[in-house]
Amino acid sequence: MKSCFIVFCVLTGLFWAYYDTGGTGRGVTAPVVDLGQVATGSRTRFEVALDNRTKETWVVAGVKAGCSCAAVEVVPEEVPPGSAAIVHGVYTAGFAPGSAEKNVIVRLASGKDLVVKLIATVKLEVSFLPSELLLHPELSTGLIDSSLIRIANDSAESIDATVSISVLSGARGSLSVIPDSLSIAAGASCNVSVSADGDFVSPACGEVRILTTHPSQRVLRIPVNVQPLGGISVVPAAFHFGVIRKADLLRRPPVKISLSGEMVGMLDVSVCSCPEYLKHCKTTRGPDGQIELEFMFADSFSTSSLSADVLVTLTGIEAEYTACCRVGGYLLD
Repeated sequence: MKSCFIVFCVLTGLFWAYYDTGGTGRGVTAPVVDLGQVATGSRTRFEVALDNRTKETWVVAGVKAGCSCAAVEVVPEEVPPGSAAIVHGVYTAGFAPGSAEKNVIVRLASGKDLVVKLIATVKLEVSFLPSELLLHPELSTGLIDSSLIRIANDSAESIDATVSISVLSGARGSLSVIPDSLSIAAGASCNVSVSADGDFVSPACGEVRILTTHPSQRVLRIPVNVQPLGGISVVPAAFHFGVIRKADLLRRPPVKISLSGEMVGMLDVSVCSCPEYLKHCKTTRGPDGQIELEFMFADSFSTSSLSADVLVTLTGIEAEYTACCRVGGYLLD
């Protein structure tokens, strides 16, 4: 995989940004930087040379990236006539495979824009199925529940990785994973076993964390949802909005989460944690003791990642429990 692409127009003449002051109407020709194939979530450095072939000094007033995935780190203040200056930046690939095209706009004090187009093909090098796990340990008998994650190496090199697991939120109980290290040959796959013990009283959220150590460092996170049988039940255990635009997200109906179980009717319920794009608006108790929580979408929020946990505290006379519902997705610009 290429990690750095240098477009230096004076030396190579491959691409160049040209601002014509002669009134010919040509305006700006935009260089295109082809980053080739990049892995999901990877960071690729790029450098672009702005070639001033005019008789005037270009004064750079600012740089605007088409999205947060293209970060410009070094920008020249001026480009004298007959010289070139380099813009340094980093492109961070998204998690949806496919073609990507982003613009970086260099704005001159004169009001003209120099546009650099970044194109890339985002590819999954390490994939896993399922995308998240749902485990049902049995509270009354202490029976463990386990499931498998299949990890596939779709790259041309072998991959070494360490595997860990943790309970991110929720009450008692523990999660385990076997094996705790992986070595997967190119084009091969292997299984990871994940288990939840019978000590969980209320739903919990966990995470399998796979850290690749060779040939490069990358982190894969796989959500784990625990719904103990005989304890407090949360339906649904998780929401996933996929890749969605903000306007479409705001048009979705409210998110509803139901809590049920023998002990739920005797407990006080409060929402203790909620992502910024959701607002808890209603709590309803049914005749059978079931509780329904309703969440509306906030009109204003800054995050682009929708992955978070809704945590609910259930408080009784002698104990306090935490229930979890995981929500996720990715917001398009």
